[in-house]
Amino acid sequence: MKANKKIVKKISAEELDERFERGEDVSDYVDEDSATKRFHMEMPVWMMKELEIESRRQGINRQALIKTWVTTKLDELRREKKAV
Repeated sequence: MKANKKIVKKISAEELDERFERGEDVSDYVDEDSATKRFHMEMPVWMMKELEIESRRQGINRQALIKTWVTTKLDELRREKKAV
């Protein structure tokens, strides 16, 4: 976990919408640690088939499998960086 966790200010959804519509910076009201963002990724068919096989073996969907693998790799890289 990050040492300097951002304090998120509380505000109603209506007030947040109004501030956003006025063009104000609303980043103090967004918890970036729990926010999500979508992206599109293309990969070969063979890779998709392998992901499907592995996700079924683990009893999770492909998205959950990919998130698990990415999280594991990022944690590993973070640990390696701290060790240097």
